[in-house]
Amino acid sequence: MPPGPWPATAGTGVTQPTGAAFDVVLLAHIGCVLVGLGAVVVSGVQGRRLLANPADVSPSLRRYYRPGANVAGRALYGVPVFGFALVSMSGGYYRLADAWVLAGLVLFGVAAVVGEAVLWPAERVAQEELAEVRQTAGPATTDPCDRPHGAELAEPAGLLGCNTGGDPERLRRAARRVCVAALVVALVVLAATVIMVAQP
Repeated sequence: MPPGPWPATAGTGVTQPTGAAFDVVLLAHIGCVLVGLGAVVVSGVQGRRLLANPADVSPSLRRYYRPGANVAGRALYGVPVFGFALVSMSGGYYRLADAWVLAGLVLFGVAAVVGEAVLWPAERVAQEELAEVRQTAGPATTDPCDRPHGAELAEPAGLLGCNTGGDPERLRRAARRVCVAALVVALVVLAATVIMVAQP
């Protein structure tokens, strides 16, 4: 919903509001799109890296998949929240009954469902598998996985695998789900953004 002088809505005499409050909410609306979409793209890139070589996960990937929720990805929830606020503040210039508003809401709903049902659970599986490495390898300060490239493990006994988790196939499946789900969510969010900007 880009700011600027807009003509009155046909037959109503209602113009789009301008002012600091509306602009702040608009910036928050756009910011949530950018942060959420960026986080989803990063998830897909990291999932692709993990899928490319699940038997030799780099330290940077293990840091990315440390236990914890993908908070940045959930910024997408702020998009409809601030969108509702913009509709309310528009004084009737925008309406929930507008086709483009409904289409955007449906698409963001699809993105949320795919994120919660597939993307973020798959990331949690990857976190679990990679966290199991640290548990079986001993204290983090003596993690034998952190070694120069090409160096031999000092204590290979008892490990389920150095840079993989206890179940490499489960890790591979999780990485594949992350890749596919991140692509779907990113495309849906992009489609919703185009609709919101074009306001057909």
